[in-house]
Amino acid sequence: MIALKKALEVAKSSGIDSLMMFSSVKAELSVSYLDGVLDCLESSSDSSFLARGGMDGKSVNFYSDILDKSSLELMIKSMKEQQVYSKPYDNDLLVRPIEGKLKGFPVNSKKNYNVNSKELSDLAKEIYDKIRAADDAIYSTNVNVIVQTAADECLNSNGVHYKYKSSAAIVTAQVLAKKGELYVEDYKFKLYKDITKVEVDKFVKEICKSTLDKLKAKNGVAGEFASIFDPSTALTLLSPVLSHLSMFSIDQNLSLLKDTLDKKVFSDVLTIHETPHDKTPTSVPFDSEGYPTKEKVLIENGVVKTYLYDQEMAKKYNHEPTGNGFGSLTIHPGLTKITIKKGSRKFKELVKDVKEGYYITDLSGVHSGLDALTGNFTLSAEGYYIKDGKMKSYVNQFTVSGNIMNLLNEIKEMSSDTKTSLGGDVSPYMLVNKLIISC
Repeated sequence: MIALKKALEVAKSSGIDSLMMFSSVKAELSVSYLDGVLDCLESSSDSSFLARGGMDGKSVNFYSDILDKSSLELMIKSMKEQQVYSKPYDNDLLVRPIEGKLKGFPVNSKKNYNVNSKELSDLAKEIYDKIRAADDAIYSTNVNVIVQTAADECLNSNGVHYKYKSSAAIVTAQVLAKKGELYVEDYKFKLYKDITKVEVDKFVKEICKSTLDKLKAKNGVAGEFASIFDPSTALTLLSPVLSHLSMFSIDQNLSLLKDTLDKKVFSDVLTIHETPHDKTPTSVPFDSEGYPTKEKVLIENGVVKTYLYDQEMAKKYNHEPTGNGFGSLTIHPGLTKITIKKGSRKFKELVKDVKEGYYITDLSGVHSGLDALTGNFTLSAEGYYIKDGKMKSYVNQFTVSGNIMNLLNEIKEMSSDTKTSLGGDVSPYMLVNKLIISC
């Protein structure tokens, strides 16, 4: 391996005067426990190197799995050849050091770096044994326990130089159950800051309940009802809408949120922050341009508070970059991760307020069923039918439809309890006044 500083020196001596370089080294240790047998024990590592910038006013780039002597020589050769056909490069887009930024960014969970395969296999077996012992209807289980570590570094010709280490522990379980001729399955995952914090009993209880409830499923009731979205399904709906905060989408007239800055377009219950520095395994200290990320208010009481800018959009619109330039060879504004502001009452209390409606635990078909230009959606769903404030039965399949902008104006309340996605997004349960249900 060649150090980034050495590679930058070689590039500069070869006439590449404006360059940003990224390197990443990732390692993963994982075990899989399938039907009582240690099915897989795997240790893997991966590295990548990306260089992007300008040479004599022309855009150049290079990607390799590793940065060594031969790949560095190939990078110089490739970049010189690219000058013949590549587009112009704007040196102003290369990030400059920012005073006081990115100091003391935490290293996540050093305990994960010292974990061994026996610890993981023992944990996977414990989870597996407790799931299989929960009910005779459960006939197959696959448990995975994974520890991931990463070391990322970026360096550019203007003196920007950041390093960051991170780690995460992930537990997943797939559970299959049957009753007569009915077969069902469910899947659950949980992200932990370190492997010692896994809550085995809680994890097992949740996955077993959701699986076994599907064996008792009944037909749903169609109509327009108040409904509660599970945190995962709330994020499924909100993420595509928040992507419209991208200044690139606005610039291309492809955004539902164009001309909405400082305007109220959602329910006043909805407040969303971007939280890249939340000291979790998914923290994001800098974007793909080497610009420090920062926490910001995206939506406040239904009001759009900011758009997202990369270097190019910031220059075009005379705005400070927001640390949201993401991509590899092509950069556009995008989000890191979000935290939706929670309410004051627990999920169980929200259920009691629903005279008739649904608790939606799963949504699918967003990529094809949600029109990005109009906001209209028709999605497949699963969840619980609620009657008189009680969850009566699981419904395996029904359809929800409407317009996403209208739906987000119908938010009545957020719960005080939250869940965190694998990507680090944090969401409460979301109660809406009305939702069209088809069965």
